[in-house]
Amino acid sequence: MPVAFVMPCFNEAAMVEAAAASLGFGRTRSPAAPDVYLVLVNNGSTDGTLDVMQRIASASRPGSVSIVDEPERGFVPPRRSGALFVSQLAARVGQPPDRWLVLQADADTQYLPGYAQWMQQFLGSRRGVLLEGAVKRDATFDAAFPTYRTLERQVDAVFAVVSVADEEDVVVDDKTCGYVLADYLGWGGHFREFEAGGSEVYAETTRLLLRVRLAHGVTKMRVNPAQAIPSRRRILEDPALHFATAGFPREAGWLRRWRERHPKYRTVVEFASDSDDPEVIEACFYRRAHDIALFWLLPWLVKRAIDGTSFSTPQGHTAELLSLVPEFGLDELAASPALAIMAVLNAIEGHPDVFRAAN
Repeated sequence: MPVAFVMPCFNEAAMVEAAAASLGFGRTRSPAAPDVYLVLVNNGSTDGTLDVMQRIASASRPGSVSIVDEPERGFVPPRRSGALFVSQLAARVGQPPDRWLVLQADADTQYLPGYAQWMQQFLGSRRGVLLEGAVKRDATFDAAFPTYRTLERQVDAVFAVVSVADEEDVVVDDKTCGYVLADYLGWGGHFREFEAGGSEVYAETTRLLLRVRLAHGVTKMRVNPAQAIPSRRRILEDPALHFATAGFPREAGWLRRWRERHPKYRTVVEFASDSDDPEVIEACFYRRAHDIALFWLLPWLVKRAIDGTSFSTPQGHTAELLSLVPEFGLDELAASPALAIMAVLNAIEGHPDVFRAAN
């Protein structure tokens, strides 16, 4: 089964070459297999990214790297354009869409050896599934900032209480997802959505999974041996913000309000070393609240829409948490998965006392 990696790039001149090399393209000692391709999507870069892309293509197996231009900026347009371009690759190679595996990739991520092969192996002859590889910790970052990692562990202990079975989980990491091309085309691909205030709702592949799970019964399949190590630059740029969101891509309006409340810049060491600072306390609250909202309340809301039932509930303020989100119909959520995401996220802002009690 041919594999096509789709890698959106916006001003990634400093990192895309290493990301491509980790997949076997460009200057690398481990070239990709003959049936593995790379689609680089330039999303309006202004920093020389296109020149680096062309260098990667020149140093790779002839015809194995394609460069696609997508001027409409954002998360959805380059993901969608790249995946749709794979249809052209399929026609060129002479393999039908149901024989192609599309793997999403990010330009600031390192993919460990065998990533594509593990995805192929786990998929096998299955159809109608969304694959998700594993995100591996950056050992160098953790060694450099041990207090930050310790704080993460302490706060994320809430997972032991609120996490659901893997098959019920609906949040996925965009950089490690994959699907059969024919399935993607049948699902209608990625699409943009906006919340009531006008801000775009991100997490494009989580919303894709929500839609196809609700409309087509698609499930997620975790591929733990396929591993990737993302850059920690977002943490270095704004440790409090990244910590508070647990890395989940919040909408622009929420980010703006957060930065208005937290205008001062904090280094990773400064942030993680002062557990009594009000900013750190608030970041810890939001991280726990995001854990509860996204990894328990959201899948519960989806399951309720599908079959009207629930799954085993965590101890504590379960009934009160469930009362915070409205009940949606199956067709309603399938048409607009952002409704589900924003319902659980808005519950944090509207009822912080309930989330604090659940912590």
